[in-house]
Amino acid sequence: MVAGLVLVCVLPLAGCGSATPSADAAPASPPIVSTTEADRVLTAYDVGNNKVNSTADAAGLAKIESTPLRVASEAELEANKVLDQSIPLIKSTDQRFMIPSRSADLPWFVSISTRLHGGVVATNQTYTVFKRQDKGAPWLAAYSLTPPADVQVPAVTLNGASAATAVNDFGDLALQPDELAQRIFAHYKQDVAGRDIFGTSAVLDDQLGNGFKAALRVLRGKGTQLVRTVKPGPPQAFALRTADGGALVFSTSTVVDVLKPLDPSGTVSLSAGSDEAALLGKAAGATAPGFTITRQQNFLTHIPTQASGEPVVVLAYTDFPVSVR
Repeated sequence: MVAGLVLVCVLPLAGCGSATPSADAAPASPPIVSTTEADRVLTAYDVGNNKVNSTADAAGLAKIESTPLRVASEAELEANKVLDQSIPLIKSTDQRFMIPSRSADLPWFVSISTRLHGGVVATNQTYTVFKRQDKGAPWLAAYSLTPPADVQVPAVTLNGASAATAVNDFGDLALQPDELAQRIFAHYKQDVAGRDIFGTSAVLDDQLGNGFKAALRVLRGKGTQLVRTVKPGPPQAFALRTADGGALVFSTSTVVDVLKPLDPSGTVSLSAGSDEAALLGKAAGATAPGFTITRQQNFLTHIPTQASGEPVVVLAYTDFPVSVR
């Protein structure tokens, strides 16, 4: 579903000529899947995704996606149906892959591709995590994130067989993946750019942080109070070791926004044409004494090692309401 210089060393279909294999990989464990199979998985996902979107077949999502991505996709389909909006067809091009070695506990890999949306070429690249439960199970997309075109994504480490290293032990990292949700929230809520563990970035500070502050101001101007709480999502983090010793991490969190009127006798409104109102089946908007909106936020983050002293950098995120009451 929907939801510049990118410095990532990955596996193109013909191999990765610019990679520097790890010196200590002897013998090197090969990638868990071939690039040919990974390419077939990506192509099949595009076909299935387009079919689901064109027919609004929410049940079909289970054949191509898993949580956390499927949760947001189901909500998006529901909202688009109410709003009578279509989703442009997609096609992945210039695909490359980051594939963990066979030593990984769970079969998974990352595709990096430039997408065509309705025939229009995107200017940035989409990172999609595919996973499966076992050898005979289907490959399902679990994450799909698109960093801004000017964001530099750190290179991953490859062994002598051109396989990436999946990270399962996070003890050497500056931040644990299950801490990301609360720490990111604290960063933008307290407006501490440049004064905590996170590096200043357009994604975290401009898009997410300033967007949240702007929403607070707009809502207050309408007589509405927004109270947000954040908790980690299910343990769905996927991580690859980067060349600097850190990790490239895909993680998810759940955000709960409670909207209440500043005047206890007042009401709160959701705008016409908004996804939030559409999830209530009300394309023309909705008004009530209050609303509770559950949102899903997914992140692509580079977490360095503790020893490096480097900041944690949020590279991309998605945010979509998944339920409203």
